[in-house]
Amino acid sequence: MLFRWLLAATVASLAQGQGPTTFNETYQYKSGTQILTVLNLNFWGLGWPWGSDKDVRIKALREELLQGKYDIVLLQELWYREDYSIIASSMPYITHYESINSGCSSFILPLGCSGLTILSKHPIVEVRLVPFTHRGSFWRFDGEIFVRKGVGMARIRWGDKTIDVFTTHLVSYTKATDNKLTRYLQAMETVSLIARSDADIAIFGGDLNAGPIESPRHPYGMLRTVMKDSLIEKHPSASFHPVFATFGNAENTYTHKSVPERIDYLMYRAKSHLDMKVLDFTMPLFMTRNSEGQTVSLSDHEALLSVYSLEERYTFNQSLPRRALDW
Repeated sequence: MLFRWLLAATVASLAQGQGPTTFNETYQYKSGTQILTVLNLNFWGLGWPWGSDKDVRIKALREELLQGKYDIVLLQELWYREDYSIIASSMPYITHYESINSGCSSFILPLGCSGLTILSKHPIVEVRLVPFTHRGSFWRFDGEIFVRKGVGMARIRWGDKTIDVFTTHLVSYTKATDNKLTRYLQAMETVSLIARSDADIAIFGGDLNAGPIESPRHPYGMLRTVMKDSLIEKHPSASFHPVFATFGNAENTYTHKSVPERIDYLMYRAKSHLDMKVLDFTMPLFMTRNSEGQTVSLSDHEALLSVYSLEERYTFNQSLPRRALDW
């Protein structure tokens, strides 16, 4: 796989009005500081004619994950069992296909599938999919009614701490009034599930199909009532900067001619006894080569990568609940 990490680091610095940073920048950690690295990607896993170069892209993703750089990886639009099987052994733990895709038939079209997958370097102890109550309209002809979108959840044991991970892909991004309402209702369901988590740490990664509008009536604003936006915590003024467009990014070989929009997010929160900060936030701009030798992006969306630091604020003696998915 080809990378543009230096470019990603440079544009992130320029978005803040700073000089370029170097790829191998190092951090000085305090004793007892823990580091958590999380990657999110909408993989665009539809086969031809709805997608392009999927077979080479999934193999490139596997090679990237095999390098072992990530603690947690959240994927959307990984529709087909055959593609799941390719990456299944790329990290020590992965949500079983059936656990989040029960009743899925993914031979040609991903009928009844959620497209969600969670991988981890650390033990996954519980997994659950909560399908959305509102799924879209058949008459939109966007295929939403035929898949089984929802919120994929996993509890991860990270040393002596628990992490609840949430991932989703909201209804397709159109200007239609019915899809806007459906997206709003799906966001409400997502926020409700996150708010009920009792884990030490909660991580959300996914495709909201909505821009970063700070309003309680918009999906992003709704998520922000319960979580922090990793990008904003690191680059406060970069929310609408085209460098951080996750769809229609100028560097994306598939969608560079589209309007640049930020519609994919990584968010987090931690219990009050934990000081959780964003050490780094980048968009790796993964690339590979297709069967014709052309350089292509790993997806029509860009990946998001957050590096978090965690420290104990004070001695916390109260016994925390450890049951995960009774929400």
